[in-house]
Amino acid sequence: MAAGNRGLRAIGDWLNSYREELIERFLPPKRRIPSYSTIRRVLKTKGLSAVFCGPGSVLWH
Repeated sequence: MAAGNRGLRAIGDWLNSYREELIERFLPPKRRIPSYSTIRRVLKTKGLSAVFCGPGSVLWH
């Protein structure tokens, strides 16, 4: 998972730790990053491979 974090809480902590860098990199319209709850909901609904490995995924270019 993200940056070696194995749990969803750890990913939420990582997102908070790098909040400003992530906002500068991805330029979200409202200058907000997803919350822990949003990340959890997406990963549980879509699955890890759908989020990271296919068309429309964060790594698909």
